[in-house]
Amino acid sequence: MARARIVPVAQVGVLHMLVVTSAVSCRDAPTEPLPAARVTSAQHKIEPSVVWRAPAGWQLEKAAPTGESRAKYTGPAQGDAAHPAELLVTAHAKDARGALEDELRSLASSFEGPGSESVAREERDKDGFHLTHLDVAGTYRFPMGPRMGKSKRAAAHVLKENWRALGCAVVAPDRSAWFFRLVGPRDSVAAARSAFVTMVESLECRECAPPR
Repeated sequence: MARARIVPVAQVGVLHMLVVTSAVSCRDAPTEPLPAARVTSAQHKIEPSVVWRAPAGWQLEKAAPTGESRAKYTGPAQGDAAHPAELLVTAHAKDARGALEDELRSLASSFEGPGSESVAREERDKDGFHLTHLDVAGTYRFPMGPRMGKSKRAAAHVLKENWRALGCAVVAPDRSAWFFRLVGPRDSVAAARSAFVTMVESLECRECAPPR
């Protein structure tokens, strides 16, 4: 069973995040995005251009139509894990490849201990999207509160042993940048891996307007 302990870290800057609670059911998205509180589709559409389909059984916890933090989903817990896998979706400005590299580095550096040095990374192009996949496991520094500053560190964190993360940095055909981060206990993430890959590799681009 995973053990946890609080470890304080330096507090640097402030990261502003806008989130709105929403509910999700199934099937096709509406032709125009609805306010977050009225979304009723697993094909969750926050921007008019970029569309993804949340895996069946995943719960949409938070959503916002603008800003960096766009959505948070939770997937079913697996095995002996008491914590579900969590998927965070963030949006960045047009041509923000540097920001995506920061996201990838931040995710990899959030792990320590045996196995964390073996970070798998793969790049590919699909349907006009450029995708960079990352897979890392080990002891995860679970953030307590919002991530702050350019380094995106929380004021404190809890160490979670035997966790895993999947990340995907996405550059859309309009050069807008998105990051999908799936983190959780190793069993929960392993069970969600296929659905996560299908989700990010089935992205659609409609009109391809960059994030506001």
